[in-house]
Amino acid sequence: MTLDPQNLPLADAARVLSRAGGRSVTEEMLREAVHAGLPLKQGDRVDVFVLVAWLNRELSHVHLQ
Repeated sequence: MTLDPQNLPLADAARVLSRAGGRSVTEEMLREAVHAGLPLKQGDRVDVFVLVAWLNRELSHVHLQ
């Protein structure tokens, strides 16, 4: 099965991020990010590149405060 990093269901995105980052990422964590403004694609899918950019922006705001 091939995964498209620009069109992942949230559950798959959580698994990929957990494996790649060495830290547990859950679907619930991603849903919280969506509620905080992370944009989703149609069908509750996420673009991992958009997610990383969004997280970077969010973290930069935390560091500036």
